[in-house]
Amino acid sequence: MFACLRFRLSREWYALPVEHVIEVVSLVAITPLPEAEPHQLGAITVRGQTVTVIDLRPLLGHTQHPLKLTTPLIILRMDGSAPIAVLVDEVDNVVDLPNELEVPANISRLLAGITRYDESVHLVLNVDMLAGVA
Repeated sequence: MFACLRFRLSREWYALPVEHVIEVVSLVAITPLPEAEPHQLGAITVRGQTVTVIDLRPLLGHTQHPLKLTTPLIILRMDGSAPIAVLVDEVDNVVDLPNELEVPANISRLLAGITRYDESVHLVLNVDMLAGVA
């Protein structure tokens, strides 16, 4: 078992290993970045550090929707680079997921694998690959 922060995008459950999670914050003013990719919303400042904000929706095949002040951002610690923030719909809690992940042949490079928890499918994100899209 490994501990993950469970969150939702649309109606799907996703998970991030907790060792990469710094904190969860509510949406703040995002400064747009010139010539950024559509999933790169811009930058914010968190505790004096500049953090790039990534919208997972276009990367994972979800439709865009309006942002609210209550929209959560998960701040992630990246190995060897600045932290990033990922925009999600809802943060649930920390859960223990099985170590064995299914890895289908056609899986997105952004996913480490798929598992079941509490009778639901959970898509576990590959944090190293998220750093490459920031």
